[in-house]
Amino acid sequence: MILTGIGLGCLLATATNRATVRLDPAEAGVASAAYNTVQQVGAAFGTALLNSIATRVTTSYLKDHGSGTDAVNTGTVQGYTVALWVAFGLLVGGALLVGLLSRGGQRTPPPDAVAETTG
Repeated sequence: MILTGIGLGCLLATATNRATVRLDPAEAGVASAAYNTVQQVGAAFGTALLNSIATRVTTSYLKDHGSGTDAVNTGTVQGYTVALWVAFGLLVGGALLVGLLSRGGQRTPPPDAVAETTG
């Protein structure tokens, strides 16, 4: 949990900055709102997807192994294990996609935005 908190703290600020840095200051609020909305919807869909996978795997395990206490415990662990591997695969795939689609080099704000903040 601690590593997740640190990782998300580092990731979210950087992602928000990357999504809005090249915009005109007048458009930054709208872009930030759209980014936050997509982030929330994506988190909701991701949670639902992973929960569905874990439930389906657990149910399948219980159909094959009965409904005893040991089977329920093992089936639940099996469901979570599969869901976490799917999440890991999606994370790696997303990281590769971002790496391929991102342009290299330093991203700087437009010149008029720099003049407004320094002047």
